[in-house]
Amino acid sequence: MSNFDSTTSKSTGLTQPTGSAVLGIMTSSSHDAEEAGSAERIVVRRNTLPTAEQEASTTQIKELGDSQGSLDERKEEEPQPVVEAIFPGDDNAFQAWVMVAAAFMVQFFSIGQRDMFGVLQRYFVAEQTFPGSSNLQISLIGALSASVLMAFGPTAGFMVGRFGLRTTILLGGVFMCAGEILGSFATELWHAHLSLGVIVGVGFAFSYFPAVSMPSQWFKKRRGLAQGLCVMGSGLGGFALSNWTQRIIDTPGLGWKWALRIDGLAALAVVGMSALFIGNPPRNPALELAAPPKKTNFWLDVRGLFSNRRFLTLYIQGFMVAMSFYIPYYFTTSLAANIGLTPTEGAFASSFVNIGSMVGRFGWAYATDFLGPVNTFIISTVFQCISMNPIIPSANSYGYLIFGSFLYGTSTGGWTSVIPLVCASIVGAEHLPFKLGWLLNSWFPGTLVGTPIGGLIADAFTTYSPDPATGVPVRSVNFWPLFIYSVIFQVVGLVMVLWVRWGMIGRKGTSWKM
Repeated sequence: MSNFDSTTSKSTGLTQPTGSAVLGIMTSSSHDAEEAGSAERIVVRRNTLPTAEQEASTTQIKELGDSQGSLDERKEEEPQPVVEAIFPGDDNAFQAWVMVAAAFMVQFFSIGQRDMFGVLQRYFVAEQTFPGSSNLQISLIGALSASVLMAFGPTAGFMVGRFGLRTTILLGGVFMCAGEILGSFATELWHAHLSLGVIVGVGFAFSYFPAVSMPSQWFKKRRGLAQGLCVMGSGLGGFALSNWTQRIIDTPGLGWKWALRIDGLAALAVVGMSALFIGNPPRNPALELAAPPKKTNFWLDVRGLFSNRRFLTLYIQGFMVAMSFYIPYYFTTSLAANIGLTPTEGAFASSFVNIGSMVGRFGWAYATDFLGPVNTFIISTVFQCISMNPIIPSANSYGYLIFGSFLYGTSTGGWTSVIPLVCASIVGAEHLPFKLGWLLNSWFPGTLVGTPIGGLIADAFTTYSPDPATGVPVRSVNFWPLFIYSVIFQVVGLVMVLWVRWGMIGRKGTSWKM
């Protein structure tokens, strides 16, 4: 007798191994499988490497399931636990935490550079780096980089599947460096739109999506903690790079051109080094034996995602949020100048959006381990609405502006850190870069259109009055219309998330912790 016992299935008469070295084969059918367009998953748990006898038993079950559908016939007789198949199973593995550290540094220089654009926004407008440029025209640079980031999400997912995580992230560092160096030679506005907007945006996409997806694939029990630590990098990067870039701009002999060159070279070096430590999560060899990867049809996979009503709702919600998400990031430095602060003070106050984002990204992601991703997502969105209006536009002092910036950053950290976990909870964690890329693709039209509309509103409410002492015209902006416009889209997005959560209440297999 071998080291495991045998039992016989009543419905099939097939002998199956059980015991300490059991290779149990179960089926798990999610309540939302039809909506997600996904087939029933065969999940394998193992305690030891499969023996020859176990392999033969596994093959028998596969063949019988394919020909007779016997596993479907038995699913009402046996308990059907949902088991994630892609996790290595050891949240404490040193290699898994190395992945988190590497992803942290990638986030630092990808999303961190995106979130510090407010420094360049204020400088380009105030100094008229490109003569005749307005808030609308300059904000289009940042809007392009942010929207291209989201538009290339599906492409980044394809690249990961075709070339792997490491190559895709390294290519992102190359694009970021090339775009910023080319941007430093810009002499016309369209040069900046192409280099700092489009090329850098592609680099953001190839770096961000692979990095932000990793914790959900390497971790299970501590998924929220790992996700929070990973995305803290973008908040810290936005804070550090905002102040660093402003210092370089203010340094005689350097200016904005060398600021871009230094930022680009640093991004290539750090992202490139981090990519060397990044890899795909290990897979269960018994899983590959029982359920070898199937050839997939790209368009069927996409159609399957959008057939899930909750996924589609979150897709539309992303568009709504993106219409005004970056307004505080890009216009806080202009608001600081409006109340008499210096450019350095404005850059420092604006960087607190990123400090708050760093705190929020970790805090909200960690909270999902206790509250669930969807519940946490709702709470952070409520705070986002409150901080955007009335707190930030009513700021009339240095300290108040820092407080408002920090509060907004904390709330937005919840959106950016929790959305990968929400996506994984709705459509599964496997192939998450592909799924997350399509979900955040909705931000492409929102960021492309929303932020420039914000710039147009700011220009419409800009006035010039002569200074009483010098007679020089002084620029003043009424920011209230801009932030009223912003909060409307945030509230609509909140209502859509509440609708998603409402649809989960009372569903079979769900709990309050969603």
